[in-house]
Amino acid sequence: QSTGNVMVWEVAQSEKTEGPARRAFMEALDAHDFREFMIRRKLKERTIIKAPKLKKDWKQCTQYSLTVKKATKTKILIVWKGANTKVEWIKKIGLFVAKSEEGIHREPSFQQGSIGIASQKPFEGELDPDEVYSLIPYSKSEEVEGEFYIIIYTQPSVQVQFKELIPWKYSDSVDGEWSKKKNTSGGCQNFPDSWEKNKFYEVTLPQDPKCKFCILLSQVPNGDHTVLAASEYQVVPFNINIGFYIYDRGVTKVIEQTKWLSSRDIFHHMTMDTSKRNHITVIPTTFNPGEESPFKLTVFCDKEVSIREK
Repeated sequence: QSTGNVMVWEVAQSEKTEGPARRAFMEALDAHDFREFMIRRKLKERTIIKAPKLKKDWKQCTQYSLTVKKATKTKILIVWKGANTKVEWIKKIGLFVAKSEEGIHREPSFQQGSIGIASQKPFEGELDPDEVYSLIPYSKSEEVEGEFYIIIYTQPSVQVQFKELIPWKYSDSVDGEWSKKKNTSGGCQNFPDSWEKNKFYEVTLPQDPKCKFCILLSQVPNGDHTVLAASEYQVVPFNINIGFYIYDRGVTKVIEQTKWLSSRDIFHHMTMDTSKRNHITVIPTTFNPGEESPFKLTVFCDKEVSIREK
């Protein structure tokens, strides 16, 4: 069985097996991609997600949540539907697998919670029934856009459940800067003598007893957008640890706070009763005082929302 799979895999990759010949060959063996033959040696259960939108702007791609009812090993592939063309698509697309805080809306970033990537090699790991995972696809080229497949292999009798993540309907954002010159780099509350130097931002939320929203903080180190471009399809540590506090409107009570991480992006999902009090204060900070970087603060919601500097 093992030798047979290797031979099939070699035939599927052969330059002689191109175009209609490759398509017929793969269909006869019930496969969308030659990498499946090696995976089938150990993982037998297969789930295929036929997805409608792969775009160069990853934020426009169709995203999915994924859950399992029992623990399983898994391998996950992303396959472009136009794979029978001669475009070298396999090097130009990928799929981030991340642990999700919410599992309803599209992820605002793949920098947080990511546990691996499917690209030329499949994502390989274990799925926990107590977790919700997000599948976040991307394309590096406009040549490789359109419909695609996500192919999920698991251990026998382990079914996966998936659903499309929906976009937030509204968002608002503001640009800021941690700067020693402007005296706006006070660090976190571990430094009580300086942290209040940070900028405070007021968020106006819809009045709703179960208001769902998400806050995203993104840093641009030294204003250098080439750093962001280099990390566009990678999860890489940044030099500055960032995070934020969420207070009531009068800045008298902490409602939530994030961890401070060396990440490009930090985000947090929340559900609050805003039927009577629909204003909160968000205070983004670096961990240490005196650290400098421009940043962007964004709030997402399914009803109209706004953010402004206090």
